[in-house]
Amino acid sequence: MSDSSVKHKNKKELIPKMPIDPSHPYAHFQGFLILPFIAAVLTFLGSIVMVTFQNPSKLAGFDLFIYWTDFAYIPLLIITFYAWMKRKKYTPYLMIFYFVIHAIWNLSYLIGVDGFRLDTFNLAMSVIWVIYFIRSERVKKVFTN
Repeated sequence: MSDSSVKHKNKKELIPKMPIDPSHPYAHFQGFLILPFIAAVLTFLGSIVMVTFQNPSKLAGFDLFIYWTDFAYIPLLIITFYAWMKRKKYTPYLMIFYFVIHAIWNLSYLIGVDGFRLDTFNLAMSVIWVIYFIRSERVKKVFTN
């Protein structure tokens, strides 16, 4: 056995992989999956508040755009939460769609509003979550129904 294979083997042992048990009743909330779920819940609650307490006839311009985006988030997130709880196979696609819309919504601040700055953190997180839902082994093993 060469030195390089021993070093490689020891490196693997230093970073143990967490086992993915898709049969666990809370597997769809384990690991990093809880973070995008919390982000979606917070968006959902914010959208309900916006749609409930704002009158669209009194809004104009970019504020009206935000209102209708929040309005569109509500049914999208209800369908997404249902699919998430049932561990539907199409859940990752819904989450990718949600985060792409969220990224576009963040980018719209560059165009639509004077005096507002781009929220680079939220934009970066949207991109990261899209990549996560595309590449994650956990996502592929958990959402199989």
